[in-house]
Amino acid sequence: AIRIVCLCLALGAIPAEPGVTTDAADALRSWLTNRGALISESVGVSHNDERGLELHALKDIAAGEEILSMPQDAVISAEIAAKGSRFVSAVAELWDPPPKVRLPKIGHEAFWVEQRDEMTSLASKSQVVLAAFLAEEWRFGNQSTYTPWLALVPRSYPTCPMLWTTEEMECLGNLDEKSVISDKQKQWLQDYQTILHYVPGMRNISYAEFATARVAVESRTHGVLMGEPSKEETCFVPFADLLNHNETPVAKWGSERNAQVGEMRRFRIDVPRGANTGDLLPCSYGKKSHQQIFLTYGFADVHASRKVTLNVVLPRWDPHRSERMAMMLHIGAYRSFAVRSATPAMDPQEFRLLLASLRVATVAPERLNDDPSSMLSPLGAEEEKTALRFLADLAAELVSDLKKAPARNGDLGASSAAARTCSSYRGQLAEVLQGVQAFAEGVRISHASVSNIVARSLQELYEGLPT
Repeated sequence: AIRIVCLCLALGAIPAEPGVTTDAADALRSWLTNRGALISESVGVSHNDERGLELHALKDIAAGEEILSMPQDAVISAEIAAKGSRFVSAVAELWDPPPKVRLPKIGHEAFWVEQRDEMTSLASKSQVVLAAFLAEEWRFGNQSTYTPWLALVPRSYPTCPMLWTTEEMECLGNLDEKSVISDKQKQWLQDYQTILHYVPGMRNISYAEFATARVAVESRTHGVLMGEPSKEETCFVPFADLLNHNETPVAKWGSERNAQVGEMRRFRIDVPRGANTGDLLPCSYGKKSHQQIFLTYGFADVHASRKVTLNVVLPRWDPHRSERMAMMLHIGAYRSFAVRSATPAMDPQEFRLLLASLRVATVAPERLNDDPSSMLSPLGAEEEKTALRFLADLAAELVSDLKKAPARNGDLGASSAAARTCSSYRGQLAEVLQGVQAFAEGVRISHASVSNIVARSLQELYEGLPT
C-alpha cells in the first residue's frame, strides 16, 4: 500500500541557463540512478523565469504511470544526515537529554541551558538538523557528495518573508503577518546562537547561510514514512523537490507504508490521470491557507483560502463610547471577526455577532438602554441601513490601506521581489474586503471572483438571520 501525501515545495528563482539546467538535470538523473532510483524517461526538467525549475512530460504518460521510484536509503533524513557528518551529528545531539548536573540558578551557563531547552522544545529537530546538513554541504561546494542534487537546489529565496530585512517587511504595512515573521526570525536567530555556543563547527556557517538553509528545509522537504513501526519523517527527496504547485495536481507522491518481503521501502511519484507531451507535472500543496503559503513559500496563491480580520472600532470622540463598549461586552460582540474567501464566508454565529456589534456602534444613544440581546436581531430598516453603511465604510478603508503601498516602502522600489510579493498578497486580501463592502452596500458583482463569493455568502447569511 502506498500512502499518498503532497506537501509543499518551493518556488525559487534559480539562476540557471537552459543549457546548464539540462546538463545539471542529466547529472542528477545519473546520480540518483546509481543510488537505486528509477526515473522515467518520459519526464524532463525545464526552467521558468517565474517558477524556477519544474518537471514536465517529454512524451505522453499513461494514467497511473510511475515516474519516480526511489529506495528509502536515497532520501535524506535527519538521521542519515547526522550519520555522515560530525558537525551535523553534534547538532542532532543537542536534542538528547543533557547530563544531570547541578547548575546555579543564574549565570552564563545557566542562560545557555535555558536557551537549549527552549530550542529543543520549540524547534523541529529534523528541520534544524537538515538545515545544518544543507548549510555544511553548500560550504563543501563541488567537494560535496551531493553536488549533482545541490546544483538544482536554490541558494536564494528573495520572495520568502523569513529572509526579508526590516526594511523589506515594511511592505506588509499593518498586517499581522509582520509580527509573525519578526517573532519567527528572532527565534531562528536564537536557535543559531544556541547551536553556535554548543557546536564549534557552526562558526564556519553564517546566520544568513543557516537561515537560507532553514527556508529550503521548510519549503522543499517531504514527509516520508520510515522505520518500524512506520513514522513520518521530514526528508529531502532529490528530484521530487522539483515538483511545483497547482490547485489541480497532475502528479502525486507518497511513500510505502510496508515494503515487499526482501525489498526496501520506496518513495514513489505517479501520474494518476496521465499527461500529454509538454504538460507540466505539478503536485498540490494540500490544504494550506493563503497566509501559510505566503509565510512559508513566499508567494501569493490566488486559489488558497484567504482570511481577513474585521475590528469594529468605536470612535474616541463618541460621548457614548463606554456604554456602547459595555453593551458589546455583554453580548460577546466586542472582539475581532474573521471573514474568509469561502462559502460560508463567516460562521453564522460569528456573523450574527458582527452585525450586533455594528448595530451597537451606530444606534441612537437612547437605544443603549435597551436589552443588549435585542441587538442580536435586525432592527428597523433605517437602523439596519446605518449599521451596514458603517461596515461598508470600514471595509472600504481597509481596502484602501491594502491597495496603497506603505509610506515607508519607498526605498524598496516596486520591482523588488519583496514589494511584488507583498503587492500580490495584499491585493488578494483586498478582494475579500471588497466582497464585504459589496454586501454592505447591496451591490451585485456580476463576474466570478473572490469578491463575488464573499458578497453572495454574506447576503445569504443575512437573509437567513432569525427575525
